[in-house]
Amino acid sequence: MDFFYIGNYAISLLTIFCLKKKRTIPDIIATSFFYGLTIFFLGDYSVLVRQIAFILINFGSFYYSEKTIPQAVTKSFIIEPLQQFSTTIILSLSSLFILKNSIDLSPVMLLLLPALLSCVVAILLRKLLIRLESINQILTPVMMVFSIILFAYTLYPIFVFDVTYTFNDNWLNNRSLTGIFIAFFITLTILLTLNWLNDRKRKRLVDDQIQLELDRAYINQLEQHSLEIRKFRHDQSNLLLSINAFIAEDNFPGLKDYYSKHVGIQARSINSLDRQLTSLANIDNLPIKSIVYTKLQLANIQGIEVTLEVLDSIHISNKNVASLVRILGIFLDNSIEALKDLGYGSLSVAFFKIEDTIHIIIQNDCDSSIIQSISLLEEEGFSTKGKNRGLGLSNVKALLRNRPFLLETNISENKFTQELIVLPERG
Repeated sequence: MDFFYIGNYAISLLTIFCLKKKRTIPDIIATSFFYGLTIFFLGDYSVLVRQIAFILINFGSFYYSEKTIPQAVTKSFIIEPLQQFSTTIILSLSSLFILKNSIDLSPVMLLLLPALLSCVVAILLRKLLIRLESINQILTPVMMVFSIILFAYTLYPIFVFDVTYTFNDNWLNNRSLTGIFIAFFITLTILLTLNWLNDRKRKRLVDDQIQLELDRAYINQLEQHSLEIRKFRHDQSNLLLSINAFIAEDNFPGLKDYYSKHVGIQARSINSLDRQLTSLANIDNLPIKSIVYTKLQLANIQGIEVTLEVLDSIHISNKNVASLVRILGIFLDNSIEALKDLGYGSLSVAFFKIEDTIHIIIQNDCDSSIIQSISLLEEEGFSTKGKNRGLGLSNVKALLRNRPFLLETNISENKFTQELIVLPERG
């Protein structure tokens, strides 16, 4: 085993870690360890045997970090073509440099330059794969097939040489070897593509089940809203009966006092809110309108000062609307309950757009003591309101996962602000 032999596999290791989205110390140690074992024990075996061993190690390493077979296959099969490409480019450029300047490059430079180029290309390729996956998921198996074809192209000469060298030239002719080689990679491609299709189908079934549960939760919320509205109507009926009693007794001074204390303030508050709620016409999604309207009406009924702004025409698709409704319901319920416990303060809600993203801000007054517990708010069961009353925000964390939402939470000057960013959906 010479310097270049070890150096080439060191470049492969470096390229692997540049291609990974996430790198951990145990992952780096394990991959390096298995590479070392392969070099030590299989160093005297054929190149084909070593390549198969390295492919298996690469696949295991990428699957550990990526958690998906198509991504692991794509990246593990692209290592060898990428390394050969970098080495060929550097050797070609160095040959031109040597011929032009009559200066020979050192062996270290002949390894460092391909390593540097491999890392740069691997980082760019990693970003490209992430971008392609975000544009359309169908590009994931396309990239996988492309990487298999590239690998097969680079491996074919090694395969032919090793087989003919081991079994003599008369064992099989080149046409038969080519047929076996192509049949193997076609079969591998078909099996991996079928695996991707089955995995996608399974994920769709899981997503449909989650969506069904969210739809049920949304229906339950609507039922709860209906009960709250009926309660409000009952309270209004009691107010009217009280007014009727004052009128029946001709007690107009008492009626005036009762109206100013119990009816007038609430009526002005409701009229003010109704004027603000007309801006909901700028949102073209009925479930979103419903949850915001009902929750803000509920807050207003409970004496909480409410402001609403919808600054732009807001279009929200129905694909993830059940999740979004549930998240908004949790945020608004928490804000209303916090303000009730606080005894004062206001609730503000705003919708606006920045380029292709929709921003939803929910802000309420809060006690200064909540600043100390902001990092714990998403933990299941934790709440500033008491034990086992904080399941809402941990549910929000689960709802945000694998959906086009981002959440930013901030506390400043006794104002608790949650900004939900709805990203444009692609693919």
